[in-house]
Amino acid sequence: MCDTFVSVGDRTKDGSVIFGKNSDRQPNEPQIIEYVKGGEQTEETVKCTYIDIPQEDHINSVLLSRPIWIWGAEMGANDKGVVIGNEAVWTNEQENSQKLIGMDLVRLGLERSNTAREAVNIITELLQEYGQGGNCGMYSKEFYDNSFIVADSKEAWVLETAGRYWIAEEVKGIRTISNILTIEKDYNLIHPELLQHTIETGRCRDEDDFNFREQYKTKFMSFAAMGDKRRTCTLKVLNEEGKVTVTSAMNAIRNHNTEKEFNPQKSSMASPCVHASSLLTPSQSTASMVSHITDNPIHWMTGTSTPCLSVFKPFAVKPFDSSLMNASKNYTSGSLWWEHERLQRKAVMNYKHNAEIITSNLRKIEGELISDIYGTKTPKIHTDEALKRHFDAIIDLHNTGMEEKGGLSQLRYRRFWSSKSKKVNLPPL
Repeated sequence: MCDTFVSVGDRTKDGSVIFGKNSDRQPNEPQIIEYVKGGEQTEETVKCTYIDIPQEDHINSVLLSRPIWIWGAEMGANDKGVVIGNEAVWTNEQENSQKLIGMDLVRLGLERSNTAREAVNIITELLQEYGQGGNCGMYSKEFYDNSFIVADSKEAWVLETAGRYWIAEEVKGIRTISNILTIEKDYNLIHPELLQHTIETGRCRDEDDFNFREQYKTKFMSFAAMGDKRRTCTLKVLNEEGKVTVTSAMNAIRNHNTEKEFNPQKSSMASPCVHASSLLTPSQSTASMVSHITDNPIHWMTGTSTPCLSVFKPFAVKPFDSSLMNASKNYTSGSLWWEHERLQRKAVMNYKHNAEIITSNLRKIEGELISDIYGTKTPKIHTDEALKRHFDAIIDLHNTGMEEKGGLSQLRYRRFWSSKSKKVNLPPL
């Protein structure tokens, strides 16, 4: 499960476009930040996650947040200033055979577009030609269709799909999507055959009766994914300051959607920053991103799970030292993602106490990184330094005394995480 949002125009403090996404996936699934250089292409085809499709003569350079086993990306940006993130949605047009998956469409849209509007066209053309489908889970079978937010410095779009059909709405103000179809009767673009298909299949009587969300969603997963609850939460946080900023976008991503003291043992799918805890809450926020889209975009990315315990670090769509992105399927020493996992799996055993220790250290680093960017007229993006500072702080925190709670419920919770860690040879702190 994921959450994606965007704020445009007069809803941001500086008039820019601000995009954010939490990527929620299976908790042992590493996600890395990766720069891929564009340019002229010599290969006739490109191998996506499951299928090969014709390659373009030229592709853009891209910055991706990518699950290690997938060709595509959960979210990312290109060197033209386009940003895209996707959401899993469950529809009654869904096909499960191997085609393009939503993450492939994110990457292809970034590699091939110069504007957000062009990216919408590219994704919908690919969808109609090749379809979407295929297992999207690293450890268990997960099949779904996709929705997207596509943005650049001038505009943003919500694009929602059901099988090969699609519908799109231009964003005005703040817009959030979260594992549920959201476009109903108001839209700007639509698959040329969608209205007729909806009528012919008996979903609606005529054009006036058309409602994409109600007529293409599946009731059980729309309820179980709790997308509406997370959308309400992120929208509320984004509205709290009146005008959206990079910091308020980070706050929305970190929110646990509870008025009570947060307890990760009781985390639910209603939480934007979700912590895996049981069969009822199997997902974890495995990577996060906030993009400040101006003429010179800055992409703030965690490169780790659980944003409430992490640091957003600044990236441009340029090469960086990727040595800390050396994650593999099993625990990899020296990997930012995996060393953070050791820390967070200890921290959640007594979240209130341990989170205070972690955030008092890491928020200071993040605050200084934000100040370095926005506190000067000539900001410089020191990605390599930011990555090293975060990694070194994690290693230092490994040696800080973390406390654990007792009790029967805690024992069950400890066993849940112990089982997860054992499967990937993750050594405890």
